[in-house]
Amino acid sequence: MKSGGCTMIKVKNYKEAWEIVNGIFPTDYEKDEEGSQRAGYPVYRSTADGHYYDYICDLNDRLEVNLKDGNRTINVWIEAEPVQEEKEVPNAEERGKVLKRIHRLTAWFAEEMLDQEEQGRKVREEFEKACAKEPEKQMLMVDCSTGNVECMKSCMKASVKAAKFIRDKENEVEDWQIAGINAMFDKVNESKTIPFDLPYAINGILLILEDND
Repeated sequence: MKSGGCTMIKVKNYKEAWEIVNGIFPTDYEKDEEGSQRAGYPVYRSTADGHYYDYICDLNDRLEVNLKDGNRTINVWIEAEPVQEEKEVPNAEERGKVLKRIHRLTAWFAEEMLDQEEQGRKVREEFEKACAKEPEKQMLMVDCSTGNVECMKSCMKASVKAAKFIRDKENEVEDWQIAGINAMFDKVNESKTIPFDLPYAINGILLILEDND
């Protein structure tokens, strides 16, 4: 848009503004330190002979290009991008409390998985020692650790899936769902037993579809 000897251009950001200025400014330029101090904002002057009065003012919300040829002024306005308002979650506090309980559940399954891996390692070591000690004797090893490790890993995945769902503010989690999850955790605390299907039950309350991973 033009107004007399003044041209106005609108851009979305600071980088785009300088790209336009570099395209229309006729020569190279450098910062005029003394002029910037006097003006109170950065001033950049042409470095070419006879172009002292070609200069750029950085006015924060726009870049003003002043060109002696034709006594022109070009204002490149920087429009502020709209700030995305953070989505308000009505039951954010209760969701946060449930999320902490699920995180603790995930940590418990992780610890159990590591314990099972260690137990399996010890069983295999003892079996190998026994076989080496009596190579002529037929021996049988029973080790449930591998299956238990896979079970714990599956439970961890289900717990993480529930945690991600609750953490995502775009997902609606209603009060009755939070109450149901808390009731299950309270029952676990009362019985002091954690059922392996607890993460899947939580996903069921959250109406998270099952997949094949």
